[in-house]
Amino acid sequence: MARVEDERRPFKEELSRERVAEVAVRLGLGSAFVAEACDDLEDLELKARVIQVSDALARHLPQDVPTALDLLVERYGWGEPVNLWAWPLMRYIEDHARGYPEQALDAIEALTSTFSAEFAVRPYLRAWPETTLARLHTWVTHDSEHVRRLVSEGCRPRLPWGGHLTDFQRDPGPVLGLLERLVDDDSEYVRRSVANNLNDIAKDHPGVVVSWCQARTQPSRQRLIRHALRSLLKAGDPGAMALVGLGPPALGEVRVWASSPVTIGQQVEITVVLDSLTTQALMLDLAVEFVNAKGERSRRKVFKGVRRQVTQGELSWTKRLPMKQVSVRRLYAGVQAVEVLVNGLPVARAEFTLEDPAADGR
Repeated sequence: MARVEDERRPFKEELSRERVAEVAVRLGLGSAFVAEACDDLEDLELKARVIQVSDALARHLPQDVPTALDLLVERYGWGEPVNLWAWPLMRYIEDHARGYPEQALDAIEALTSTFSAEFAVRPYLRAWPETTLARLHTWVTHDSEHVRRLVSEGCRPRLPWGGHLTDFQRDPGPVLGLLERLVDDDSEYVRRSVANNLNDIAKDHPGVVVSWCQARTQPSRQRLIRHALRSLLKAGDPGAMALVGLGPPALGEVRVWASSPVTIGQQVEITVVLDSLTTQALMLDLAVEFVNAKGERSRRKVFKGVRRQVTQGELSWTKRLPMKQVSVRRLYAGVQAVEVLVNGLPVARAEFTLEDPAADGR
């Protein structure tokens, strides 16, 4: 995993030998657990570390699973939020306690303030849907915002890293019933998760989410609704656009320039100048079409821009986009394209050349 810009250590190093030793002391586990959990630990990436430590916990915790769950809750339940080193505790529940849904859900409830449990609860939604949904409905009024957020985050149909919940992708009704009870939650932390869940649902059922939001347009909900509709807004969905006060733009000439060439790792600067024919609300985004290893433009990513209330006349806007390598999007040298979207509609294009500094040494 890449280092962040301030040169802090990678996330995976939060799950270190020292952290594993601390867990062993707190749970009363011996040196055999530490040796097994830490075997070649430094050679593993984050998720592999989580699985290795979790599997070691399964072999060294009490073999009676309810007793092991009670021990985890006793030593870690209702604690202050900690960091990634606690993930293996949740992974143990996710992988090794599925035969005990009631006890596992009790442990998830108690431990989610220590480490977020949205991954751990999903196997129970798949294997024990009625039992787990009933528990989620009791959690929507929980005193802890961490537990209330778990309700929304855990049942997201397309949770990143969590695998899809295909039943909820087909029928989001049970999820919407839970979100209805959380849409006005006191906690922004919870409401943000509600918006993320709605954004997931919109990828499979755009009309359902637009209608759901249309029925809930109170001023206090506008921030949540805008965030929930963000993918639909980027896609130019007319219903979503209308909900946030955006219509077809009345434009004259639109011009766009991109700095070029740009080296991978740097930023490309995009400048847009457009003529507004009237007073109107405009949302400007940028869609970059990236080339693949064959030099073909096969991938498109929309970068969020700005929303402006403009009068008749000229509007100028500049945005810098990072051209860094990331794990989910490999960049390749070549001529990329950028498209200007105004209220979701493409209105102008430009190209820029991306150069790979590594290629110079070949």
